Amino acid sequence: MSEKKESSGNRWQRHVWQPHNYNNRTRLTTGTFLQSFCPHCDAELTHDDKLSLQVQNAAGERGILDLSPYLNNFTRETNIYLPEGERMQDVVCPHCKKSLIIQGETCEHGDSQVAGFIVGVGNTRVSFFICTKIGCHWHAMAADDSSRIMLEDSDEW
Repeated sequence: MSEKKESSGNRWQRHVWQPHNYNNRTRLTTGTFLQSFCPHCDAELTHDDKLSLQVQNAAGERGILDLSPYLNNFTRETNIYLPEGERMQDVVCPHCKKSLIIQGETCEHGDSQVAGFIVGVGNTRVSFFICTKIGCHWHAMAADDSSRIMLEDSDEW
């Protein structure tokens, strides 16, 4: 019986290259439907092809903001005045009425607050963040979740 020897060119690889699932992540492409949930009460935020949130504008008015639940589709409808560039004072779950603002976090494009909720794709749920400034298209996932899911517009490529 003869043992097969590793070639000297491959021995170092098993010590350096660790197996991982990095390239086995789900890649979310533009137009992917993101089923959304409240991080506090787990109620579904997507209904009738809309992601519905309660918001408060700079004047203190409260209303409903309907966003597209499709990744990178930035359409919105609202029943209160939300001019382009205005920062929402609060973003709230319409079910449990708890704020979705992430204290101490800001959008990478400026000084606007960030709101967060959970999105589900298939059987995977991850934290998802959006800017509270009307018209800002910044969005991101929690860094911990990037090992499972990758956004199409990720900077890593």
